[in-house]
Amino acid sequence: MVDIIISEKDVQKLEELSKEKEKYFQNNLTQFFKWPINLLNPLNKNPKETEKIEYEIKYEELLRNDYSRNLGEDGLIYKREDVISKQRAVSTYLIKKIGSNLLKGKSIMNISLPINIFDFRSLLEQWVWQNGMSCIILEKTENLSTLEKLKYSTIFAMSKFYLLGAPLKPFNPILGETFQAKLNNSHYYLEQTSHHPPIMNFYAYGKNYKIYGFEEADASTYVNTLTIYYKGNFIIEYPDGTKNIVIYPTLNLSGTMMGIRKMHFKGKLVVYDIKNDLCSFINIDPSPNDSRGLISKFFKSNEKKMSFPDYFIGGIYKLSDFKLGKYDNSIIDKINVTEKIKRISKIEGHFTIDINFDDKCYWNFYETKYPDFFRDNFTLPSDSAYRLDEILFKIHDEEFCQQYKILMEEDQRNDRKLREEYKSKNSNSKKKKK
Repeated sequence: MVDIIISEKDVQKLEELSKEKEKYFQNNLTQFFKWPINLLNPLNKNPKETEKIEYEIKYEELLRNDYSRNLGEDGLIYKREDVISKQRAVSTYLIKKIGSNLLKGKSIMNISLPINIFDFRSLLEQWVWQNGMSCIILEKTENLSTLEKLKYSTIFAMSKFYLLGAPLKPFNPILGETFQAKLNNSHYYLEQTSHHPPIMNFYAYGKNYKIYGFEEADASTYVNTLTIYYKGNFIIEYPDGTKNIVIYPTLNLSGTMMGIRKMHFKGKLVVYDIKNDLCSFINIDPSPNDSRGLISKFFKSNEKKMSFPDYFIGGIYKLSDFKLGKYDNSIIDKINVTEKIKRISKIEGHFTIDINFDDKCYWNFYETKYPDFFRDNFTLPSDSAYRLDEILFKIHDEEFCQQYKILMEEDQRNDRKLREEYKSKNSNSKKKKK
């Protein structure tokens, strides 16, 4: 983590804030900052499992409340004009900052985004939230067959789409930053292991499962769209040794600068099990010819896709029938379902509502209560909860938050520069020895 030296003036301001907002500062005082010994009189105790992590926003309700799903649309329409206007104003801010930096001879890479478009959570916290349904869904797999396990792994993978409704930018984790949480009887542990490219490693476990791997954040921006790619390795493992590997489709946001703001997924979701020769394959954005639902049968002659934008269709197949050869993330582009390939089970549903196997509803998201977040019994000092900029944002001191966000970003860039210099120096010394 990054060490921050806090000025005497800011120490006084923090002391004043602590009196007004005790609950944020008493238990979230950061141990990795170089605080004066008497600053705020911290309690010096680890958070207990009974300490609930609460947010002002009900994230689990965003998809159903802040979006509309209209028949024939190519995406879910985001309705919050107040949020959209703030985000679009950033483009003007960035143009001004770029011009100012160029005139002053500064790098445009050092521009910090305004804090008013941010989420209350770090990217690590957001990841746990989006994958937190594992503590409910995957715990139901005890004593099930490998086929049924694959179905529940697929339901869990789909639950991430349901929880992706927050169109706010999370805080980028500092290298070495961690996050821990307890949901029901499951524990989640994450660490930011690379700054550039940004990579996090994750590990979570419950009674009947564990999930682990790494994820690289990658996004491409265009004039009026943003595309998010899910790279990495995502593994679900069960006590009998069964491993289900998940490959996610891309997430597209359109209307970022003008027009209607929409969110939609493109591509395929794949969950495969090499050992048991099974593969769950779902088309997230099916064309009319791919669809098998009641709506599409009635409107089969219409060129426009007459289904809801969250509709998906797919099936479970024998993995070996696709003759893929090497198994890695590239298989998502190689799988081609034809009439010759036998389908073991049909999959159909809407990712904002339900998922069905062979016309039987296995999961309804509306009927599922999202689990409460709790602090883990032992929380590391590097946890996201102790980030000063995040704490300040939660108490709505945006000016002070922006100040320390910039300071942390500058320190991280400096740390990276020092690592690169050391690596270069070390490499040159090894060459001389040879």
